[in-house]
Amino acid sequence: MIAIESLNFLIKKYILDYSQKHPKIDETLPYAKQLEQLKSQKSKIYLFKIFIIVLVASLLLASLTQIEW
Repeated sequence: MIAIESLNFLIKKYILDYSQKHPKIDETLPYAKQLEQLKSQKSKIYLFKIFIIVLVASLLLASLTQIEW
């Protein structure tokens, strides 16, 4: 039970309620270069969300079909 609650906390903190950190941008560069730097630091959190959705869907499918591992 403690493991489930810890996993729930970690998923909520790092995936569902994720807030992006402040980007590191060189202020002396022109605007186009600053924009390029900002885009390169863009978060890839959508990959984690897709992974969680696939994981939940596969667990749901496994429970519905009662596959014995």
